[in-house]
Amino acid sequence: MIIKDIQTYFFRLPFADPVRVGNHRLLQREGFFVRLADDFGNTGLGEIAPLPGLDASTLEDCQREIRAFSQMVKTGDCQDHAFNPVVRFGLETAIFAMIEGKRRQKDPNTDVTIEIPINGLFMPDDDSNAERMQVKRLLQKGFETIKVKIGRLSMGSEAASIRRLFEASGGSVRFRLDANRSMTISRYRRYYRSLCDLPVEYVEEPLTDGDFVRAGEVGWPLAIDESLPLFWDNANRMFHGLPEAVTHAVIKPGTPAGFREVMEFFRRRENPRIFPVISSAFNTAVGICGLMLFGESLSIAGLTTHGLDTGSYLKTDLKNDALGISNGRLRGRVDILWDRNLPEKAGLAEIDP
Repeated sequence: MIIKDIQTYFFRLPFADPVRVGNHRLLQREGFFVRLADDFGNTGLGEIAPLPGLDASTLEDCQREIRAFSQMVKTGDCQDHAFNPVVRFGLETAIFAMIEGKRRQKDPNTDVTIEIPINGLFMPDDDSNAERMQVKRLLQKGFETIKVKIGRLSMGSEAASIRRLFEASGGSVRFRLDANRSMTISRYRRYYRSLCDLPVEYVEEPLTDGDFVRAGEVGWPLAIDESLPLFWDNANRMFHGLPEAVTHAVIKPGTPAGFREVMEFFRRRENPRIFPVISSAFNTAVGICGLMLFGESLSIAGLTTHGLDTGSYLKTDLKNDALGISNGRLRGRVDILWDRNLPEKAGLAEIDP
């Protein structure tokens, strides 16, 4: 396969409500779609969208690297280039979509939908009406696992909010708590004492100092996210030195270790005690379908529930009917990744990167 053409489109899509990531209050999601075409006319679409407050790279950084890749396509230069992880994810998605699209289109009976079990996303809110709307949606969609962002409000408010959600579900849900390194060890212990009777699958990055050994002594299992690169041996493409309490690894499109590399590790299942949680970073349907396609192809999708509910926070999307959630499962039409009519059909103008 030889890549013969690249097209780039800038997108700006509004959130239904403002979203806070770290110290950033976001009103919209911005990024690029890249469509690659090979010498046989097969196409693949990928999303390159750094998230402020999460990813180190900026839109400007990504645009420069897209320009560099575009030049490589035009000149036929196949030398290795160290693209940042967000750009690499988008390009790898587009290339993989070309391959999968070609394979699946050969058989008209091939299903172009993928189903993946996912967790819901809940953000405790001082606004009781906003909280009720979240709870209603989560229960209507049938989520059995719910990820809760904690450490943003007072501990008492968040604990009460989590308990109200648990009671509304009839005690049928389990939780994943995400602290984003917001707690001291003493506060984390208080959180444990206040909620230890509830079913908590794991707590993600609880301590400000990133100490997983001390956090593991508190009682809940742990998950790594921001700390993933610290435990990743890039030369050997494997984890090393993971504390015993760590049971899950959250993998986002922009993980510095490289999304595809970490996914390949889990495909090999070299450490069966650690489970991968594929997680979107408020991506569009293109990014989420790319994550689903990788998860299915590497036989990872069914290992646990995944964090792909963030598309629901967008007010509108490139293709609003590409994703659907019911019974706690996300169903995605991955053929949008090789649909030749997208993204022009959605009214996006092509840009010169």
